[in-house]
Formats: sequence, structure tokens, C-alpha cells
Amino acid sequence: MSKIRFFVPEDFKDGKDIFITDKSLVHKAKNVLRLKPGDKVYIFNGNGGECLAALSEISKKSILFKDIKCLPVKPMPDSHLTLAFPVTMETKIDFILQKATELGIMRFVPFISQRSRRIKDPGAKKARWDKIIMEASRQSGRRWCPEIDPCVAFDDVLLRPEQQKIVAAIDGRYPGDIKFNQTNSLFIFGPEGDFTDDEYEKLHANGFIFMKLSENILRVETAAFLGAGVIMLNI
Repeated sequence: MSKIRFFVPEDFKDGKDIFITDKSLVHKAKNVLRLKPGDKVYIFNGNGGECLAALSEISKKSILFKDIKCLPVKPMPDSHLTLAFPVTMETKIDFILQKATELGIMRFVPFISQRSRRIKDPGAKKARWDKIIMEASRQSGRRWCPEIDPCVAFDDVLLRPEQQKIVAAIDGRYPGDIKFNQTNSLFIFGPEGDFTDDEYEKLHANGFIFMKLSENILRVETAAFLGAGVIMLNI
């Protein structure tokens, strides 16, 4: 049976009560999960911390947790994979963020390339994406929530500081022929219509490793999920 987890972005201390007024959390606890006083839940903060808490009081507007018992803080993973994704349809981005979070991605970098879509309201998108990442972290049992950077231009991705940079390319090397960096890597893939020849030239000039994921042309979300999964299994 999966454990009930809530996300609360604060530091926990043994014996220190946790008071929640977030409408969505209160609704979920009261009307969806139908929690009652005495029920135990896990609360995590996205920065490695998690505690076991007992529900003490619940109303239409708030929840009070007591008997807080902190679990040992989980260190940040040694191997970090950053996923740079092209701005595309909202439903596809939702899928990419959700599944890549489940896989263990530590950072997301949305970008705009020559053939990608444009983003109209970066602030609103960021808030939506943060919520998707948090929920995927909660569901998958992660202690550390991935970070998501502001949307950048394609050329900015070329200058990322990761030690190893990999791009999905139909003319690349198969994963079995690549020695993956065990510490800090970046994975990028193209939009619908792929990168332009000019963009591929820039990727090559900036030291990106071209990785072949399939003999077939993959959809954006398929390339994201498959590429991230392959790299995570090898780092």
C-alpha cells in the first residue's frame, strides 16, 4: 500500500506542529482522502526532508499535524541529469515533466529553437510546471524536487556548464557506444520538425555527443522519456 504524502515547503523539527492552510491540500485531505484525527501521513519539503505526522485537527480551511517525527535527511543524488526540452504543446510538456521527474531528473531547462513554439506567458507556465513537478515528486516518493529554469533561447543551452552534453540525433551513436558521465550531464532533444542543420552544427561545435535512440523518428515526448531513461540507467 502506497503511503500518503503531502508537500510542505518548510523545514521540519521533531515535535514542532505543522499547520496547513493550502486550499488544495485541505480539500484533498478532507474530501478526497477523508482523513480523520489520528491518521498518519508523510510530509516532505522537496529538499531532502521528510517527516511522519499525525493529523490532529481538520476543518474546511486548515489542517493541524502533531507528533512530528523527522526521518533522516536524504542527501542530494550524486549523479545529476539536466533535461533541456523545446517548448511544445502544453499536454506534451506536462507529460515530459511528469515522467522525467519520476525517472530522477534534477533540473529542467525549457528552450525556444527555430522550429519550436513560442511561449506567451512564461510566469503562468512556470507556476503550472512547478505544480506538475511537485505532484510527480510526491507520487513517485522523491525527497528532492527537480528545479526548472526560466525559458531560454537555444543558443543559451549550448553554453550550459554540465560536464557531458548529449543530444538525441537519428545519425548519432547508440547508447552502448557512449561512456556516460557519472556526475553531471545534460540531455537535449529537438522540437517537432527537429533541429535545423544550423542548430545541429552548433551542437556539434559545442561538444555535444550525438545519441541515436531508435531507427525510427520519435515524437518529442517519446524522445524525452526514452533518452532520459537510457541516461539515468547508465549514470
